[in-house]
Amino acid sequence: MIATGGPNPAGLLGQLWIAVDRSNTSHAGWVYVLASVGTPTDPLDIHFIRSIDNGQTWSAPVRVNDDPIGNRAFQWFGTMSVSPSGRIDAIWNDTRGSADSTISALFYSYSVDAGAHWSPNVQVTPTWSSTVGWPNQQKIGDYYTTVSDNAGADVAYAATFNGGQNVYYLRIPNTAAVAVEPTPAVGTWLTNAPNPFTKSTLISFDAPVAGEWARVTVLDIAGRHVATLLDRFVIGAGQSVVWDGRRDGGARAPAGVYFCRLEAAGHAEMHRLLRL
Repeated sequence: MIATGGPNPAGLLGQLWIAVDRSNTSHAGWVYVLASVGTPTDPLDIHFIRSIDNGQTWSAPVRVNDDPIGNRAFQWFGTMSVSPSGRIDAIWNDTRGSADSTISALFYSYSVDAGAHWSPNVQVTPTWSSTVGWPNQQKIGDYYTTVSDNAGADVAYAATFNGGQNVYYLRIPNTAAVAVEPTPAVGTWLTNAPNPFTKSTLISFDAPVAGEWARVTVLDIAGRHVATLLDRFVIGAGQSVVWDGRRDGGARAPAGVYFCRLEAAGHAEMHRLLRL
């Protein structure tokens, strides 16, 4: 939550917005965060960060607003949503058009590459004054939200166009294509070594870059369950698990033909194992 001041003395200047990419792309599962953030050069900028490993690590901040650095403008009430296709939409109040920090307009930008780059900023409303209604109420309420679909974004925002504070609706059309490849198939490389084996074997497979819940089991030649080797969330290529030739209860499985089964993201793959 961003502190008060500037164009909104008695109210907030922004909140954190968090969204998860749910598109059918290689960015599926990535976590996005956007906020109005104070910087050494400006009172507030719109910053965006992302995590591709479920929040374990985060990218460096990307500045979304494209006005000159150091112009002392406020970019406040930054708000974000993500379309089903993976396009990220951002809106915010912006004072860049006036030396008076109480005169704002709503601006818009979008990203089609998971927030690495952002479109040129566009002013989408007339300017308005956040001082309308003072001194009775020296604040603009945080009535801001966006909902994105593949044809644009629905926006709710507060402004003072009619001599007082009201909540307005705006539709921003946008059919920009997301510049990413489809999510790669899971388990396209499922193997084990050594094979045949006597004591143990290393089973290797790939998971999506964005991560996926994976289950690896061993079945006998009749399709009966022998052992569960993995049942958890995994991220990226180069996953591996060891089967020591034992059943779930710890007893040694007899020599013979077995099958390793990988299940993830609606995909299943089998691989033949030979225990000597």
